Amino acid sequence: MKTSEHINEIAKALSEFQSNLPRIEKDANVNLGKYSFRYAPLETIVQAIKPLLKQTGLSFLHVMNDSILECVILHSSGQCINTGGIAIKMSNKMQDMG
Repeated sequence: MKTSEHINEIAKALSEFQSNLPRIEKDANVNLGKYSFRYAPLETIVQAIKPLLKQTGLSFLHVMNDSILECVILHSSGQCINTGGIAIKMSNKMQDMG
């Protein structure tokens, strides 16, 4: 994990954000033979948290470096937290990159 030099403002905002998170409904399902489960699609989660992100001055973005996906959380103060990366196995197909 990488952070900006100071994280006091982003830490305070994340604490407020997390304490006010709404309940997000699992409104999609997957059936994999004998296993099935319900989940909340990413677009449902993003729509549910957008107002709270704005209220707390937080935003996020995903950065792809080679085949490493990184999540960066930003605060309006300029402070940030980079979660590090997760390796994504991809072919050369544009669909895989998406």
